[in-house]
Amino acid sequence: MALLKSLREESDMAVVLITHDLAVVAEEADTVAIMYAGNVVETGRVADVFADPRHPYTKGLLDSVPVNAERGADLQSIPGSPPELHKIPSGCVYQDRCPLVQDICRAERPRLLPVTPKHSTASSDIPRAAACHFSKELDQ
Repeated sequence: MALLKSLREESDMAVVLITHDLAVVAEEADTVAIMYAGNVVETGRVADVFADPRHPYTKGLLDSVPVNAERGADLQSIPGSPPELHKIPSGCVYQDRCPLVQDICRAERPRLLPVTPKHSTASSDIPRAAACHFSKELDQ
């Protein structure tokens, strides 16, 4: 990571990281695209997305980080399992694991649309977007 950071600064270049490690994302990235089952479900500036997730999958990922976990205590996880990629459901790709699921989620795949975060770390030209019918109802 140090080498990539050095090269990025020296060459004034962009780097695309594909990772499951949210700590690496928080430390190294400016913007993030959260993907589930091969679909982008949320995008934006890392600080904004991590502070105010607007997709239930993003929220589940962030809630599962053991920030204040005690040794031996159960860690929080997202219930269920990801879909098999050859059996992606019609409608929302996250519907089988989502705590907000409703009939529209099973019938219509949500589009990645702009969202208004509760707060923002800075005025930004990087738009926030989420693919959820109920992103406004998502409370942290």
